[in-house]
Amino acid sequence: MPTRHILHKKRLEWRSWCASIPQAFYLQGKLVSTVKSEVVSVRVEPHIKAALQIAAEREMRSLANMVEVMVIAYCRANGVPLEGVSNETLADVKSKKLS
Repeated sequence: MPTRHILHKKRLEWRSWCASIPQAFYLQGKLVSTVKSEVVSVRVEPHIKAALQIAAEREMRSLANMVEVMVIAYCRANGVPLEGVSNETLADVKSKKLS
């Protein structure tokens, strides 16, 4: 029985700690959001996934973050408006327009 009480207490401490984490933080002086609210699931050919994994590893990013970077770069290169994305976000990412 005491073990159960300890586990419950630890669970409450964990929830309290999670609640204390800010939903956004600063990275290299820039505000970065930590909250994701949308899920995207796509089916691609194996060689496309492999290329994405290689690109993400080279950039030391997760697959999800690599997709975000690629979408932002594409939108900026092609004049697609990006609501909710500041101009400072990934400002140093260069993109070449595909012909």
